[in-house]
Amino acid sequence: MDFSIINGTPFVTRESTGKTLYLAHHRVVRDAVIAFENINEPGGSVYDRPLLTPSETDSTLAEP
Repeated sequence: MDFSIINGTPFVTRESTGKTLYLAHHRVVRDAVIAFENINEPGGSVYDRPLLTPSETDSTLAEP
């Protein structure tokens, strides 16, 4: 894993493996790399905000 420091906070910028991954349905992945681009520190605190805006008429649950 590679990290970058943005405004004093570490963020994952790249994950990689030199191993072979054997996935379902006979899929094989070699030398997998996951990279994150355009990483920005979020504005304001995410802890004080709900993931979804509550609605008075909606009683269902939804994934964010």
